[in-house]
Amino acid sequence: MSVGNATEEPYEDMSDHDWIYTATGSFSYVVCVIGLLANTWVIWVLLRRLGLKTAGNMYILNLAIADDLFLAGLVLQAAYQIKNVWPFGEFLCRAYFAFDGLNMYASAFFVTALSIERYMAVSRSSRARLHRKRRQAAAVSVVIWMASIVAAVPTLLATTYQASSYQSVPNGTDHLCLMDFTSFGHPGLAFWSQAFITYNFVLGLCVPLTVTCFCYGRLIIQMREVSMRSEAGADVKRVTRIVTGVVVVFFICWAPFYLCRMILVYNQDLIRWAGRPFLFELSLVFTYINSCVNPFIYALISVKFRENLPCVALRGRGYKSGKRTMVCDRNSTALTDIQHNTVITNNDSS
Repeated sequence: MSVGNATEEPYEDMSDHDWIYTATGSFSYVVCVIGLLANTWVIWVLLRRLGLKTAGNMYILNLAIADDLFLAGLVLQAAYQIKNVWPFGEFLCRAYFAFDGLNMYASAFFVTALSIERYMAVSRSSRARLHRKRRQAAAVSVVIWMASIVAAVPTLLATTYQASSYQSVPNGTDHLCLMDFTSFGHPGLAFWSQAFITYNFVLGLCVPLTVTCFCYGRLIIQMREVSMRSEAGADVKRVTRIVTGVVVVFFICWAPFYLCRMILVYNQDLIRWAGRPFLFELSLVFTYINSCVNPFIYALISVKFRENLPCVALRGRGYKSGKRTMVCDRNSTALTDIQHNTVITNNDSS
């Protein structure tokens, strides 16, 4: 079983599955490097280039922050998977699981907020003032972070730092960092495990999926009724495509993970199934990928993000008078902003 993005298996009978955990841990390091660079770039673009004048940009910023927090802790999880023991002490054990659970709920809630924002942006007959929208989005973001913290409390309560029965060194002091419900008492371990997994499934997948499906159903109807031929309509379509990409990828990456946990926790006969570790780790890898793939969606769909990809500092043909010039697309916003000392102020940019 698992909580959040982290494994909670006590690594029993590891000799048969070492390669699975080593492969997952090694892949996690790759995800960490790519994801941290990509999400940090998104944060920089939003704060320094595109601005936070829209609710969508505000939610995307917070989503990138949540992913960066998780990816920073994923380094510890990767080492845990490879070494089969937790060498970082009790404090980091509990801190990692707390941030892991926080990221899981924050990601789901901000993706839901993006869906609601898109529906409201299209369905409103008149737009609110920009500063009012920004204040509202900031307030919603604070509420989402607070709700995520509260939702992650059961994760923190169930986190256990305990001596390992699988000792790599005789008489050693190896420890595990995992979820343990044995201390919860009546009505027993099986009940609390099922209750916890169901709680995560409903709050992290079912509720966001239901709200998102409703918003997109209404959104499709609204976009058919409203003319989208104007420039403003093109902006609405562009931003909607970005949000749609984020939402679809989120559910593709997380649905196998949640469904796998639900199947395993309610079918005890599968506990000793030889394919269980492989299936579980594969579903886990998809959740890791989700934390670093969003920036690529923004760059793929949004011209505004593509225009703010890092320029390449080159000498040679662009080298004049001993000075280096930044070689970018000649039509890119990054270049024209430098030339004209301006900042992007497109109200609908994302």
